[in-house]
Amino acid sequence: MKAPNKTKRKAARGKASSFPPHPSRRRKEIAEQLWKARIDTLGHVIATFRHETRNLLGALGTCVQILRKNPRLAREDAELLDIIQSGSRRLNDIISEFSAFRPHRPPHFQEVCLQEVIDETFAKLRRDDRYRSSAVTFRRDLDPLVPAIKADREQLEQALRNLLLNAVQAMGDQGQLTVETKSAGKKVKITVRDTGSGIPAKILPDIFDPFYSTKAGSLGLGLAAARYIVARHGGRIDVRSDSGGGTCFTMLLPIEQRAMSNQEYPGR
Repeated sequence: MKAPNKTKRKAARGKASSFPPHPSRRRKEIAEQLWKARIDTLGHVIATFRHETRNLLGALGTCVQILRKNPRLAREDAELLDIIQSGSRRLNDIISEFSAFRPHRPPHFQEVCLQEVIDETFAKLRRDDRYRSSAVTFRRDLDPLVPAIKADREQLEQALRNLLLNAVQAMGDQGQLTVETKSAGKKVKITVRDTGSGIPAKILPDIFDPFYSTKAGSLGLGLAAARYIVARHGGRIDVRSDSGGGTCFTMLLPIEQRAMSNQEYPGR
């Protein structure tokens, strides 16, 4: 029997490679494209919203300071000023959450020590009212051999803070929050694990969508912002959750960064 020649074998391989992608893979690609489109739209809305609101908050803060200097300020008026100031801080916090999605702001990469970022982020979290009201314990399991990585320190802190705060809120009054680091070839893993009640499997695909939340009073931007920031660093976030067994988020980040054009960043 005559063996097929090289030309026929190449043709056969060409035909095999022309098959459409598997349906599940195609669904993931479509979901990713839709997520990026939503983030892109959100980013452009936020750019205008942030600029206008910051100006108003600045003027409001100045007015409050001037009124507080009035020696005849009545107690009731002082209480009203406290309400205005508290509301302004809350609005400023909301704007900060939106800031992660600002377009035209590629990450500013520099050498970052993960242990320092984790320590500083947790120190800030401890001053957050949403953490101080709980009895959650914090545990670190940091690999001393994990190298420094190229990252935008401010953005990385925000992504980590969002994951830590999400874990604290998931546990309520008590539980254990664990942060681990580990080398993974040319990448590093940062794992955030809680002992909360877990995330139902039916909503896991939705948790990174902007404005999706099951918590009262939450904007639903924390996890979306974390995913967006990690994606802009060329990494990804994986999540694993068991009902009643807690949730584990893993950030996988490259140690080095390649140069990317502005159009390549998510949200562009």
